[in-house]
Amino acid sequence: MADFVVASAKACSGRSPYFDETATRALVERDVARTRDIASTLVNHYAMSFEGSSRDFAALKAPTLVVHGDHDPVFPLPHGHALRDAIPGATLLILEGAGHDLPKPLWGVFVSALLQHTGGGRPR
Repeated sequence: MADFVVASAKACSGRSPYFDETATRALVERDVARTRDIASTLVNHYAMSFEGSSRDFAALKAPTLVVHGDHDPVFPLPHGHALRDAIPGATLLILEGAGHDLPKPLWGVFVSALLQHTGGGRPR
C-alpha cells in the first residue's frame, strides 16, 4: 500500500524538482501504520460533488487567494488562471516548481502570501 501512495504522490508532484521520495515514504509509512482504513484516505477526493453552486465562482464575495503550482499535472496552470479570472477580485499565487502539492521548500512563500492575504494587506 505504501508503494502505491508514494507513487501517487510522485505523480501529483509532476515535474517538480522538490519531490522528496525518501521523506514522502517515511510520512506514508507512518500514516499507513496508524490508520484503521487506508482506503478512506485514497477515495475522499472522489466523494466530492461538483454540481450546483460549487461552480458559480462569480457569486463568491470573500477575498480569494488562488494557489497553484506551475508543474501541476492534475490541473495545469491555465486552470489557476481561469479560477482567478472567474472569482471577482481573486489573486493568483503561482508556486514555482510545485505540482499538485505544497512542497516544504515553498512553505515560506505560501505562508507569507497567506498571511498577507488574511491580514488585510498589512505586512506581518
